[in-house]
Amino acid sequence: MFRSLMFSCLLVVHSMANAQVVAVLEHPQCQEVANRVVRPLFKFGPNGWVSLSDGADISAYKSDWFVVGTGGRDRVLVKLPVVMPEPDWPQDRDFFLQPNDASVLPVSPNPLQRYGGWCDPPANKPILLLSEDQAMVDSSILSGGKSVPKKAIHEAFQKSLSRIKLCTLSETPRPTKLRLSDTVVQQDLSFADGTRLIAVGLRRPMDECGDDRGDGVSEPRWFVVGKKMRFIGASLDYIQSGDFNGDGQLEHIFWSSGYNRDGYVMFDSRSMKRTQFIWSYH
Repeated sequence: MFRSLMFSCLLVVHSMANAQVVAVLEHPQCQEVANRVVRPLFKFGPNGWVSLSDGADISAYKSDWFVVGTGGRDRVLVKLPVVMPEPDWPQDRDFFLQPNDASVLPVSPNPLQRYGGWCDPPANKPILLLSEDQAMVDSSILSGGKSVPKKAIHEAFQKSLSRIKLCTLSETPRPTKLRLSDTVVQQDLSFADGTRLIAVGLRRPMDECGDDRGDGVSEPRWFVVGKKMRFIGASLDYIQSGDFNGDGQLEHIFWSSGYNRDGYVMFDSRSMKRTQFIWSYH
């Protein structure tokens, strides 16, 4: 028992000394230079996952990052700043780490032109990185799940709109109602831990009546499938999932974009708690 207790203590010490940080290799939005950068996003600590959007101690940033899903084989080396910049409102948007050698970065083409934001969709899809190699990462997506009844999908989508009044998206918008045939499942992701996520969109373009911001209710709306469908967010693009902190539960990472805001969102499988790294442009 003493040996077991001592081993557990060693694991805790190791975990605290090497806190896991999730980052992303991305094309930064609205930058004249199209080179990719490393943007640290979320850190795991005593209080669970926290966003680095408010800055962090320089020790949170590593010069050697592991590419998720490659078992530590692929890494991205970056230049570290000598000191962190003073907190300022554009820091979330503008602070990132520069790779040492852009020519050796892993590629991930984006032919479907997803992950668009305030500016244009990136040439490469975002790639997840970890500060500490994690052998337990498993982002396998299962297939062949039981289909969700269309009525349940329709009702969940309708409920997620709250009291929004819908209009056709055209030069002359007119009020319209959501029909059962309007909703369609665009993505259906099932995972080994039992989590199932689906993205639901619309067959015909609609918008909130009187809305001129361009968000549009036609953007995919994501739900957790269980005894009931639970809405978790709209205007999200799925990136990847994995057990990044080794607790046996998956974390799910999405790109998020809306009016004057872009960034990343993390959900955990256990509670679907939302942790976000979001920035604005003005």
